[in-house]
Amino acid sequence: MKHKVIISYQPPTAGEHTAGVAGDFTNWEIIPLDDNNGIFQKVFNFPSGIYQYKLIVDGEWMPDPAVEDITPDPFGGYNSVLILGEDSTDISLDELIYCERPFFNDGNSFDVPDWISEGIIYQIFTDRFCNGNPAINPDFSELYYHDCKTPPLPGKYLKPQEEYFHLVGDWYDNSGLKQSPYLEKGKPDWWSFYGGDIAGVQQKLDYLLDLGVSTIYFNPLWQAKSNHKYDSADFKQIDPHFATEDEFKSFVKLSHDKGIRIILDIALNHTGETFWAFRDCVEKGNKSKYWNWYDWHKWPLPHPLPDDFKPKDYYQCWWGVKDMPDLNYDLSRDHPYENTIKSIREAEPNWQMIEHLMDALSWWLMDMDIDGFRLDVPNEVPFWFWEYFRSRIKAMKPDAWLVGELWTHAELWVNDKYFDSVMNYAYFKDPVIDFFLKVSISKETFLQRLYIGLKLYPLNSIHAMMNLLDSHDTWRLNEIASGNIQAVKLAVLFQMTYIGTPHIYYGDEIGMQGAKDPDNRRPFNWHWQSKPKAVDLHNYYKTLIAVRKSNPVLQKGLVRFIRHDKLLIFERYNDKESIRIVINATTEVVDYLVPNQELECIYSTHADECSNQRQSMELPPQSGMIISIK
Repeated sequence: MKHKVIISYQPPTAGEHTAGVAGDFTNWEIIPLDDNNGIFQKVFNFPSGIYQYKLIVDGEWMPDPAVEDITPDPFGGYNSVLILGEDSTDISLDELIYCERPFFNDGNSFDVPDWISEGIIYQIFTDRFCNGNPAINPDFSELYYHDCKTPPLPGKYLKPQEEYFHLVGDWYDNSGLKQSPYLEKGKPDWWSFYGGDIAGVQQKLDYLLDLGVSTIYFNPLWQAKSNHKYDSADFKQIDPHFATEDEFKSFVKLSHDKGIRIILDIALNHTGETFWAFRDCVEKGNKSKYWNWYDWHKWPLPHPLPDDFKPKDYYQCWWGVKDMPDLNYDLSRDHPYENTIKSIREAEPNWQMIEHLMDALSWWLMDMDIDGFRLDVPNEVPFWFWEYFRSRIKAMKPDAWLVGELWTHAELWVNDKYFDSVMNYAYFKDPVIDFFLKVSISKETFLQRLYIGLKLYPLNSIHAMMNLLDSHDTWRLNEIASGNIQAVKLAVLFQMTYIGTPHIYYGDEIGMQGAKDPDNRRPFNWHWQSKPKAVDLHNYYKTLIAVRKSNPVLQKGLVRFIRHDKLLIFERYNDKESIRIVINATTEVVDYLVPNQELECIYSTHADECSNQRQSMELPPQSGMIISIK
């Protein structure tokens, strides 16, 4: 169904103004709103789904003040959210949610790796997980650090285009991630390193195994200037401050021997400004044989960069960030118009660049023997490339997992042409956070938002969805919860029992906190065992992971919701068994009548409630149970 949506804005003051809109439905490019006697507006027709966007008023990006629903963006601000549900004259959405056999979109099912839905994903931001080999700590000897490794003079701050890359000597000093000592008030330290490496992860493999982890998802590992490594300097080389090539190969083999798969985060819409091809362009201009790898507007670049430098005046770059120049896939179109093209026959592929990318990806997949890729901002790369990419990757390793980072509805990308699944922001993370932690939506709205995802994607992909609660791009869930550990536990209980694959952002299992980037990327607290609350939460995660892994129906079963006035009740089931999850997310005691069937209480957040004899019980506030129904 299509929904007519009018996005409008009326400036609070008279005078000349400009207004536009940018969102996932525009690939985050700005579309002007029409000026109608001082009221700016534009009409859109959207399918059912969830959409995120911002208004751009007089050059400033802001949420839409006319829309109540907001969600954090990756940059410390907020996006407005539109939730457009189904509307049918034959059957209501409420009836569909609670029906005995809820609708699943299995008409377009395709082969998705089985191994992903059978396990637990653990995301590691490598510089912040564990320093296992201090001998390879960043020393900033690489050429690209030449003019950015000197701190400002005492009492002075860095200028707008200046950077200061440095190593923090104390692993447990994370104060700079909220307030940089080298920048004005309110600005964090983006350029600090802590020395985490692959050796550190290898030393903690047994910790991960004990927790129940079966898949490690690494943020980028290739060589790059930053601590996050999205600004690649070389696609086909592991960063030397993480490991050598041989060390990483040995790590992957050891992980595989222990039953842990490895997936790697890759960003293919841009390189770093330190990337060898971009540097060749900076030096030679249009005489560089890599000139058309990028969309250049003006050359040469000023040196040094002035305080008011605007990189998009010179080259197309990701969100106007100078360190991330966008790659040029289609020689017949400018960015971003190339991204919507689906047929390779309608494009003029930049084959020299594309084959370099595929060669580098083959190296990671086959030579390094990793098990798949998490694809950063794939909506900023042409559809036809992803079709070519999938065919090449699956030919090399048929069970490689391909998961896209798409924050809203992604039905166009989830199929046998593009991705196996996506990071489930829209139909898992956002509603779970809003319902359990923020308590900003009703149970009915929560279920409606989940249901859209169940109907939208093929069933095999739903099982393989990366069901995250937070990530390196969002506030940590323990920060959002503001100390309400019971709310966190209920969200985790839901995560570990719902359809899809649970994702843990490193340190969540011990209650680590962190607000907007880079505060959400604090070093792992390896002193956690001295903190009773961390130990309790860690044990909770470990217990629920064990419950999930020991009950195949929680991995592969379908899901249906059971009607109740106050409790959230759903079942994971197949043709042989059923497990019922009962959650009291309210602040009051709620009576619950157990079905008149043979049952076994598998787990309860309150041990005294887990009785196999009683048919009626009282669920305390913010509690939950897992019951096997025979």
